[in-house]
Amino acid sequence: MKKNLLLALGVGFCFSAFAQAQYQPIKQDRIGLKFNKNEGVNFNAVGHPKSVPSINNKGNSNRAVTKTAFTGSRNAYGLIVTESTCLSANQQTNTILFTHRISDLFTLPNDNSGFIQNTFSSNYGATWDSLIQTNHTTHLCRYPSGVIFNPAGNTTPGNAFATVSGPITEGSGWLGNFFSSAKLDSTNIYPFYQMDNNPGVTKQGFARIGYNATDVMTVVTGGLYLDPNGTTVGAQGYRGAVLNYARPDSANPNAFVWTIDSIKPNFKTDNAGDRYAWTMALTAWNKAGTIGYVMFNAIDDSASGPMASYTPLVYKTTDGGTSWNQLPLFDFSSLPEIAPTLIPSTGGGAQKAFFATNKGIDAAVDENGQLHVFSTIVSGYSNHPDSLDYTYAYNATSQVKTFYMFDTYTTANGWNATLVDSLNTDNAVDYSPFIDENSAPFEIDARLQMSRSDDGSKLFFFWLDSEADINEQVENSKPNIFGKGYDVTNQKWTYTKKFTDDDQNYFMYVSDIALQSGTNYKIPATISLPALWPNDVNMINPMRHYFVSGIEFDQADFVNVKNIGKADAFEVSANIPNPFSQLTSFYINLTQSSNVTIDIYNTLGTKVVSYNKGNLTAGKHTITIDGSDLASGLYFYTVNSGGKSVTRKMIVKK
Repeated sequence: MKKNLLLALGVGFCFSAFAQAQYQPIKQDRIGLKFNKNEGVNFNAVGHPKSVPSINNKGNSNRAVTKTAFTGSRNAYGLIVTESTCLSANQQTNTILFTHRISDLFTLPNDNSGFIQNTFSSNYGATWDSLIQTNHTTHLCRYPSGVIFNPAGNTTPGNAFATVSGPITEGSGWLGNFFSSAKLDSTNIYPFYQMDNNPGVTKQGFARIGYNATDVMTVVTGGLYLDPNGTTVGAQGYRGAVLNYARPDSANPNAFVWTIDSIKPNFKTDNAGDRYAWTMALTAWNKAGTIGYVMFNAIDDSASGPMASYTPLVYKTTDGGTSWNQLPLFDFSSLPEIAPTLIPSTGGGAQKAFFATNKGIDAAVDENGQLHVFSTIVSGYSNHPDSLDYTYAYNATSQVKTFYMFDTYTTANGWNATLVDSLNTDNAVDYSPFIDENSAPFEIDARLQMSRSDDGSKLFFFWLDSEADINEQVENSKPNIFGKGYDVTNQKWTYTKKFTDDDQNYFMYVSDIALQSGTNYKIPATISLPALWPNDVNMINPMRHYFVSGIEFDQADFVNVKNIGKADAFEVSANIPNPFSQLTSFYINLTQSSNVTIDIYNTLGTKVVSYNKGNLTAGKHTITIDGSDLASGLYFYTVNSGGKSVTRKMIVKK
């Protein structure tokens, strides 16, 4: 079976009362050492002119969201990977850190676009300061990530540290990685450059993923390769993850000792010898730095049946990284929240959960030391040993598959999952507003990311999505910021909030840490646009970065959605499938017995269909809508219960 062949196979699938649809498969892309410390040039802090006016937006969060340009970059290529940690925060110093390539808004002696900059604020974006971490004239640093390390008991922002890392080039190929630390008062800057051609150096690709700061260290992962310059996965010899630890130096409290470790799973391979593994491993840690996880999205060599799919392959430590143990393999298709969204494999085989990465994937550790993975989960297509990385998609001439986002988490007895929400749109390609250096459309994804409170008692889930526009084939070309929160202690969720409505929220990053003040949680966020937007949309030209304030949740936002009992809220799911041609269904979760009506409106605000369901008991009820008599287009369904209403969107496509 050829791996580059997209088979056009129709498979009938029926979920509850949903209409059957035709599907086609698509292929998922796969793509103890102690270092010497070399002190770098000590640059003074550099301020930034706010050359772009603020933008005010009002979303459904009932809070004003403000965007303020606070710095820039000489191009967009430090922003393109959702899993990089470009935005970080620290609770004890109330500091926000944005890590990026040097801004074009100022120049330094002998600078180049490979200088790495930290821009930071300790008053929630009212003012910003900067420092330069790397300044090599030939080792050009790219794709940076960074986090804040705060010494125990410190509350002074200038005494906290930023540690950063990323890959190095000299204009052609990837030659190693840079690592650096600096105090935020712009002193004690220690960059060093780990070049692959140095004797005894482990070949490591792109040390920038899943950056974490704990009370005792910072950790970032890179790819462990036999040859990181190989042109295929097989040639590169992807073997696993390199863990790069930065711990305070006992001999010099203003510097860090960097050490490395590695984890090498037994990945399943195809007939060509390529490993079934996404080549970016995430790491997530608790605040104390004792419990940590390394998660590969991959297929274990021993996996078979529904487990022979791209799912979390997880290693856990409970002693700060001294020892690691692999968690047992798990059949995620067996979880009751995931199973109804899946399609059986070709030939009537068992359905397989496939953790997709093309819309972003993130991980965090909660207050109980449990791992949470935020991602879309789709259906694995084939059990053929050479096609385990194919997934289902709706046929282009039929309907578009709905993408469901899950919080999948470890428990004392294995794994569980909660459906967070669904996406209205797929990645923007044909309707992408940006072009790359070859003038080709630059793909825009949903940027799935997580933030947690400092103590891990609250988790927050964020993504970008566009209004479902039938004229743009439901592509995510006009994204807004959406979010949802989970109270780990009380097992309560918030409802999904739409924070913006200006359709221009590209390249979003949310902070790894939410800043708590009393019962309020502020989640720092950034979006980025070309400096001359919308007249210039080329990714190789300068960018402006905007700080987004007003992304907030209050303790009162957490309601007992999953556990019925509160009388002041009810839940309405997205409809499945969406778009649809005949039948679609959604569920409502009532907190108390009440009268329920559903009204369907077109885009002109005209009511076209109405359902009276009468008095329904507390609990979950499935509602089916018949769209046979509706013309193709965008519609809204409003559920009315107990004097309150919830509205969602749906698309009829015939």
